[in-house]
Amino acid sequence: MLNPVFVSDPFQNAFGILTQVARDRGCVYRWLALGFYAPDEELVRSLREGLLKQELTQATNWLGMDQRPLSDYLNEVNAYAIASLPELQDAYEALFGKSVSRIAARESAYLWRSVTHPADAAGELDRALINLYGQYGLKPQAGAEDSLPVQLEFIAYLCQLETQAWQAGTSQTARELRRQERAFLTDHLGRWLPEFCQRMEERALPSFYSALSAFAFRWTKLEYGPGYSSLS
Repeated sequence: MLNPVFVSDPFQNAFGILTQVARDRGCVYRWLALGFYAPDEELVRSLREGLLKQELTQATNWLGMDQRPLSDYLNEVNAYAIASLPELQDAYEALFGKSVSRIAARESAYLWRSVTHPADAAGELDRALINLYGQYGLKPQAGAEDSLPVQLEFIAYLCQLETQAWQAGTSQTARELRRQERAFLTDHLGRWLPEFCQRMEERALPSFYSALSAFAFRWTKLEYGPGYSSLS
């Protein structure tokens, strides 16, 4: 009698790969969110211990050759591994603090390019984001709904839900969550992040944040594909 040949389930294998990709994408977005929040001891420790670079490197391995430019930007980020908290705070304040030369890290500051009445549009934007976050049981700090780290965190959360859906084998739910991630990038983050990153580059002030924004732009460009930089 011949021994039975066990063939692995191709769907199970595919779901395993998609689970890992969703998990890795969520990891990238979580680290980006942490990096763009006001600096704290957790960020300093993550830089100093090499955790940020290690996890972002592992989370982008699946990109293959496309990982190389990300690695270059990540090396620039890691150049600030010995930065102290006061140094990061000074850099953060110089870029995003309350000054006429600050760079706005929120979507509402870029609405002037596409609407006639930015103030009214900003109110509508906040309401739309509050409603969208609320659909997933999320409630960010009042006034921060359209901020860069909050929007990055939201995509990270959707990736987390997608990861769980692939793990459970509920492919329809997982695919819908992936569509939601894409839609959020198209309708929100992807519409203004290119200009934000361009402003960061034009400031020509090398810092942890300029390096992180370069990484963020390249990553989101890979996420969205051709035409990303023209969305804004």
